[in-house]
Amino acid sequence: MPVDARHFADSRKAWIVAVLALTAISLGPIWLFQFPAMQDYPQHLAQSNILMSKDSPGLDYRDNFECRFKVAPYMTFYLVTAGFSYFLPVEIAGRIAVSLYVLGIALLVLGLGSRSKEEGPKWGLLVFFPFLFNQNYFLGVTNYLYSLFLLFFALLDHQKFCESHLGIWSICRQLLWQLLLFLTHPFTYLVFAFLAAVQSFFYLWERSQVQRGLFSSAPGALVVILWYFAANFDKGGSTASPVWLNPITSFEYYLLMFSGMRWLGGVDKLVAALWAAMVLLMISAFFVQDSRTDKSFRRYLLYFGLATVSVLALPFRIGNYTFINLRIAAISYFFLGLICGQIRLKGISSISCVVLVVALLSFSVQKQWRISEEIKEIEPIVKLIPKNSPVLPLVFDRSSPELDRRYFDMHLHDYIYYHLIVGGGVTPYFFKQDMTPVHYLPGREPPAPGEYDPYHFLWEKYSTAYRYFIVRSAPKAFIQYIQNFTDVIGHSGKWLLLEKR
Repeated sequence: MPVDARHFADSRKAWIVAVLALTAISLGPIWLFQFPAMQDYPQHLAQSNILMSKDSPGLDYRDNFECRFKVAPYMTFYLVTAGFSYFLPVEIAGRIAVSLYVLGIALLVLGLGSRSKEEGPKWGLLVFFPFLFNQNYFLGVTNYLYSLFLLFFALLDHQKFCESHLGIWSICRQLLWQLLLFLTHPFTYLVFAFLAAVQSFFYLWERSQVQRGLFSSAPGALVVILWYFAANFDKGGSTASPVWLNPITSFEYYLLMFSGMRWLGGVDKLVAALWAAMVLLMISAFFVQDSRTDKSFRRYLLYFGLATVSVLALPFRIGNYTFINLRIAAISYFFLGLICGQIRLKGISSISCVVLVVALLSFSVQKQWRISEEIKEIEPIVKLIPKNSPVLPLVFDRSSPELDRRYFDMHLHDYIYYHLIVGGGVTPYFFKQDMTPVHYLPGREPPAPGEYDPYHFLWEKYSTAYRYFIVRSAPKAFIQYIQNFTDVIGHSGKWLLLEKR
């Protein structure tokens, strides 16, 4: 074995430098690209912006929206972004808020890598960085992204809580992690409660530890369940029948992480080959180098199995809540990262791991740049619309060639940048979930054919409330129809801006 490879594999300083460098690369798409490649991000950012500027002079938000911001689940991203908006432009505040997701995962990796210094650097943990940009990131579900690293911090602290001496600090620390997780995303809290219960049974030899582990999470899980039923009872959501996806569809979604986020339209063969090389590297290191040294390996392997099976077995929808099983894919990936972290990589294997991680991360960054350039097409359009205007978006093609069109609608919310770049105005498709902080005032939600149904647009039925119409990839027949009543005043890429005549 080359001396330099052996020295690199055992160098903790080199490992820390690698973590910091990968963190910087992961922050690049957030700060260097004009528009983050996150589908729902503009919706969440606009809600934070309205929270902070609702009473601003010159903006008409108060005429159209009401704010119901409160201490409740799903508040963390809005609280963070609104807080930074006190001192910074909302666009910068949003970038900082998304950066906290990357920094949270980086801190998790650093914390995991420092737990057993005698075993040397855990190079396998670096796979967390390409896993950062999973399907949930591209979907732009910001609160759920926060909840991912909070879940692992809470679960690791729960392990320490079960094993260490029971004291005031350990109780308060565990309660704080659970509270943060509950306020960020209640679904992820339920995942934590289940895994914490499973984790408790690893201490069967000590009855008090089992009881401590179970009772530390059970009350919170009960609160989440009761809260969900109370919130959905009057809507019939709590009694609606679950809806399952075809397991093959769920499995294809799971594999998107390893196929370049594409399935229909062609897998990214180079990305798939890099992931295959990573799998072979880890299998080789595990069996050939006999690196099974950490007692947590079997525990993480069990969690990974449970999470992966859940993606295939759980329903997609219960009542008003969707993407139940598909959300867990990211949790499965991160447990896979924990498993890789338990495999001792030596010599050239550690260098190979770093090279593969950098390559995978680089391909993801390039993909995000291309998507950002697609989103950028909307900017000249929205800048032509005056402030405080009513606008109807008609998005006929919501997809990006960079992402599988069955699971991603990357350009569905691009028009929201009107509220962020110009300000004021009203559009018809803000999130309507009770957990979001901004809602239409009674009678102020303008009529619309439906976000996914632009073909149902009829001038006589939907045009009264609007002056401007933002259209993406409309068929020629529709353009001819709407131009009977409007004039084209802007064109950029696949977007058209029309003004009522």
